[in-house]
Amino acid sequence: MDILSLQVSVRHGDNPEEIAYKVARRLRKKGRYSELVPLIKRYGCSDNVKMLILWEARLLALRGDRTAFYLLEACNETEPDLLVEYLRKTWDSVTVIENLHLAGENVRKVFRITTEALRKINLPGVLFICNLPRGNYHRELCRLALLRMAILTKNPGEALEVCHELLRPTRAKLFRSIGRDIENCEEAIEELVETNRESLYWNDCVELALRGELTKALSLAGNSERLLAEIIKDYFLSGFIKNPRELLEGLKMGEFKRGLRCFLGAFVRRELKLEPIYLVYR
Repeated sequence: MDILSLQVSVRHGDNPEEIAYKVARRLRKKGRYSELVPLIKRYGCSDNVKMLILWEARLLALRGDRTAFYLLEACNETEPDLLVEYLRKTWDSVTVIENLHLAGENVRKVFRITTEALRKINLPGVLFICNLPRGNYHRELCRLALLRMAILTKNPGEALEVCHELLRPTRAKLFRSIGRDIENCEEAIEELVETNRESLYWNDCVELALRGELTKALSLAGNSERLLAEIIKDYFLSGFIKNPRELLEGLKMGEFKRGLRCFLGAFVRRELKLEPIYLVYR
């Protein structure tokens, strides 16, 4: 059965969702995605079709095929993990950022995907990469990730340019988050650069913990119990159970015990934030 047969069946009163699913399954099996996408857009994405599309999109992403994004978009679905899989297969950062809207609106996930994608891009002159067409939300998160990267790579000129491109509400939130009476981008970047110079190791520890490298992060942290607690929290956020050996090694370290005490105390006092804390943004 092809699309023409589907149209005939619908005109004769047959169930369009059931027929569309059969046609979609055949088109997927034959790899005729250029016909599958219009089919979905015209007849909708029923539950059966949605399951079919999500499965196929994941397989395509694992193979490094950007067709996965067209299928997701046709079904109006968001799958942040799919973007990560495609990125780690291809390191095609531009395509991932262009499709950032498919990551949904979870700030932490979108920010981490953007940060990971930007690592493979030469920073100077890439501000245009965040000029995304689909609303302000992902565009502003992309710019904030770019600003963070510029600070971490000691490129204040690029950071200043990014700051000026932020929308006024985003800039105001950034200024408040620094914790001082900041009135303009020049003051904000100067303060962030200074904070980063003093506390770069904090951000390194957070990145190591989020990658599951617990022992390295604890060794780098020194004696700051607050940082040790942050490392333990971020390590748990990273999905620590995937590498139990790393956890067992960390349990033997005195830094882990001190950090755990601070972590539990902060938990009881409800002082913990679920998202990772990068000191450069404080």
